[in-house]
Amino acid sequence: QANEMEPGRCALCGLGLEVGELRDEELRSLLIGKTCPDRENPKQQFHQGCLLWSFELNASEKISAEQVLREKPENAASRVMSSCKETRCFLCDKTRASLRVHNRENRFVHLPCAHESDYFLVGSSTPKKVMAPADDGKVSSYSADRGR
Repeated sequence: QANEMEPGRCALCGLGLEVGELRDEELRSLLIGKTCPDRENPKQQFHQGCLLWSFELNASEKISAEQVLREKPENAASRVMSSCKETRCFLCDKTRASLRVHNRENRFVHLPCAHESDYFLVGSSTPKKVMAPADDGKVSSYSADRGR
């Protein structure tokens, strides 16, 4: 069962919402910053990047994740959260992994874990795609920073 997130942390990846505090500049730019709360649970907040890269918002080739998030942000957060609440990250084994790995069947990861483990983030396409490298072992130190 998933743990409740601490205030000030992303409900998906578990890292702090103040992305300016992260040392990794590339990861900061991927996470973008905090976004709206979940309409079903207003205390939960998310990194905008964790929502933008989520499988749930990238399931359609007709509408971009950015458009979904711009038009109905509270619904987007709710959809993502309900779809990945029990989904485990292949890399850190924590729940709420919202990114589906395109080239690995039934594999999901968190955005910070994908970044740290050199997964390829293909953001120029709709839908956005996360690709595993050829030698993708379980390596993620972000799980220690997650508070769960």
